[in-house]
Amino acid sequence: MTVIVNDYFLLPPNWGDTFNYKRIWRTSIQFSIDAHEKRSALFTWPRRNLRFSIITLTAQETNYMIRKFYKNLHNVWGIPYWINAVDLTSQASSGQAVLNAEAITNLNFEVGAECIIFVDENNYEVGTILSLTTNTITLDANLSTTWASGITVYPILKTRLQLQQTASQQVVGVSEFELSAIEIPDTDVIHTPLTTALFPVYKSKSVFNILPNWESELKLELNHNFDQLKWLGKEYSSSIINETTLRLSMNFLKETNSETDEILAFFDDHKGRCDRFWLPSQNNDIIITSGFLNTDITFDIEDIDWTVYWDEMNTAGHHIQFRFSDGASIYREITSMPTTTSMTIDSAIGVDVSQEELVTLTVSFLYQARFDIDEIEATKPTYEISEFNLKFATIYGAQQ
Repeated sequence: MTVIVNDYFLLPPNWGDTFNYKRIWRTSIQFSIDAHEKRSALFTWPRRNLRFSIITLTAQETNYMIRKFYKNLHNVWGIPYWINAVDLTSQASSGQAVLNAEAITNLNFEVGAECIIFVDENNYEVGTILSLTTNTITLDANLSTTWASGITVYPILKTRLQLQQTASQQVVGVSEFELSAIEIPDTDVIHTPLTTALFPVYKSKSVFNILPNWESELKLELNHNFDQLKWLGKEYSSSIINETTLRLSMNFLKETNSETDEILAFFDDHKGRCDRFWLPSQNNDIIITSGFLNTDITFDIEDIDWTVYWDEMNTAGHHIQFRFSDGASIYREITSMPTTTSMTIDSAIGVDVSQEELVTLTVSFLYQARFDIDEIEATKPTYEISEFNLKFATIYGAQQ
């Protein structure tokens, strides 16, 4: 369906507050009686959402907001992606359709969508994008105005707003508005997947290897469904599943938009909760007690009562991540536990680690997992910085 914009909101966000950008998938998950999952993606492309506040400092700006709400609140709105901007690198003359601009990769410019050459809410021009290259935007019609080099161009999101809008007014002419706008799918728009640095691949699946922000706490939840039976004062419990589901909630802080795009692209690649990937536990699950050589496959470890507590996961077929002091990671499969204090992996480790260096080594379980959310939100206190809170869940019966 072709979506026609009825009006535009062109007052910039209040950067004294956070700007929130969200990508929304929808996943259907059906659970079998023995806890296995059947997952299917209900969207072929995420819905995008913008949420931010606007402060009006004059009666004119306040009136601008009120009259637009009054007339078109129920209609389709074009709103700039205020977090995605490029500047013209040369003059864009009236009568031409090509805009020469800075690099536009990963900035939500899309063929069939709109963009806006923007000076202020009264001085702008909107066009529909016909084609894109790395540094050019070609519109489907010629410009009606000449625009100088250095003027900013934003992509436009076609949205609907909440049906009720509230203004907090401190004094006459000074108001704060909260906008939450969700994308309306437009069949004329050709979506461009985010491009990003490749994530590691282990046994044909990607590894989510981004470290959390340890200034915020990591939350771990353990879930194990069981039946609880009570009869004449006696109580019994039973379970037909032999694994506990782990759910992890982590905060991530990224200082550049390119780092933000890596997380967004990974989330899109896995369609929210739909597809599985490898996830390190972020815990030092196995403590190596002796230094080792790059040719070693067997390691001395602390006794972690493997046969008592972990054998249900199967010794052979479980996977681990070695993370070294320089940030490099190696992934291996456990093939056996010869003794209570030793572990054998499927191939040589490939790195020498001395006894003194063990304090900087982390060995984590590597789980097959999925996102436990269908909506990813980047909270942006500035144009570049983004904060995420991501939730993950291990997949029952998938560790081998």
